[in-house]
Amino acid sequence: MANKKYKILLVEDDKRIQEELANFLTRYTNNSLYIAEDGLEGLEIFEKHKPDIVISDIKMPNMDGLSMTEKIKEKMPDQPIILCSAHSDGLYFMKSIDLHVSGYLVKPIDLKRLAQKINEIGKSINLKKELKLHDTILNEIVQLQGNMLAVLDQDKIPIYANKNLLDYFGFKDIEEAQKNRKEVVKRFVSSGDSFMPDNSNPRGWIEQIEEYEPEKRVVTISDSSGKREHTFIICIEHFEDSKHTIVLFTEVTDLANDRLEFKKLAMMDELTKIPNRTMLNIRLKKEISKAQETGKHLSIVLIDIDYFKKINDKYGHLVGDKILVEFTKRVQRKIRANDMLARWGGEEFVLILPGSDMIGAFKISEVIQHSINTHLFNENIPMTCSFGVASFDKNNNTFEKLLKKVDEALYKAKKLGRNKIVAE
Repeated sequence: MANKKYKILLVEDDKRIQEELANFLTRYTNNSLYIAEDGLEGLEIFEKHKPDIVISDIKMPNMDGLSMTEKIKEKMPDQPIILCSAHSDGLYFMKSIDLHVSGYLVKPIDLKRLAQKINEIGKSINLKKELKLHDTILNEIVQLQGNMLAVLDQDKIPIYANKNLLDYFGFKDIEEAQKNRKEVVKRFVSSGDSFMPDNSNPRGWIEQIEEYEPEKRVVTISDSSGKREHTFIICIEHFEDSKHTIVLFTEVTDLANDRLEFKKLAMMDELTKIPNRTMLNIRLKKEISKAQETGKHLSIVLIDIDYFKKINDKYGHLVGDKILVEFTKRVQRKIRANDMLARWGGEEFVLILPGSDMIGAFKISEVIQHSINTHLFNENIPMTCSFGVASFDKNNNTFEKLLKKVDEALYKAKKLGRNKIVAE
């Protein structure tokens, strides 16, 4: 006999049999034996106390045992139920099989047979409780770490997911996670250096991300509301014996945001808040590659503020800094959204003009020149600029050649007396 105690519901309308079975069942329960006299009362008690085992007669007034069993199984398909009948009617027996009951006993009930059946059910109940306890402990351990965890079988189907993961993806249980596992990849977001699966690749996202170095297995995923995005680093472990794969999602959202911010700052001029030389080089190389592939126009303009050292010497560096910021904003108002103004260094700035030929770049330079010449900076300081213009062509078709050509153009503008535009 199992040494565990269970909550048992006995549904029996015959008082004599009810008393006999109640006395027998006390050894299996610890003040948790509930008794009902028909199916309706049995359902009410079942809903209230959620017994481990239900033992019920079939033929009863108000609601019979089969009808009660059917309603219980609709809500809890795995509920252990033993049905008893004074008749060896084959129809009752077949119906019981259809309802997947745990046992079918003919009255008068053989108590030894009933004991065997309770012990069999008890072993299954105890095993499920132990597995649930292990699952709870594992879940609590993983919850403490704040991670999301999934265990996949050899076909990459999830067989376990901790509460963090289920909640984040909006799954109520592992069954729903299994059913909607292909929807998970749709939550991946393209952000910064985050990994994005290739949907045209027949291999799944896990196989794809494993091609990256472990420190680069970073993903950004939106939550079940679709309103928040979090960044995770993915750890994947395979176990040969069980053929299981464990996927661990460790949140690094703050770290990823800091990294993006640092990266942004590294690409930005601290004073003027426009791209610096590093970002300029990256963008210009990309635009040159596009021009090489598509044959579209590309021009750049190198702008130098005339005699800026004299302004610093006369008014001080704080005023000079204010003028550089004011100059930047003024130029930005005259260029297109896809153009880029970057600080080359000191008082030199570079304009990247995708889609503009030499004539177009020259005209934009004239507009900027007029805007600078007709404005008094820092309230009363006049200023001019010299412009060098160069365009991508068969002779100036590399990063180095284009920069060399625009630098030569600017040098000529200065030699001509400054406040000039020279196109090469």
